[in-house]
Amino acid sequence: MFTGREFSRVSDSMYYAYITRHGIGDTTENRTLFNAGFYRGAQYAMRTSGELSPHIARFIEFVIWLTERQEAE
Repeated sequence: MFTGREFSRVSDSMYYAYITRHGIGDTTENRTLFNAGFYRGAQYAMRTSGELSPHIARFIEFVIWLTERQEAE
């Protein structure tokens, strides 16, 4: 999970890459809007991956079971 410093570092990196690529000026308003969108995107990603975790764990268990079964035969 991100700490405040890590989140800030990643956000800064993405922001400067975005404004450079799209030729947008570095203003306080642009930064505020970018931060809000970046934060919401991070929240969505965490929530989605949290919801998928049990299913992914079951799939991995199933693949391990298949692998062990094939070796036993």
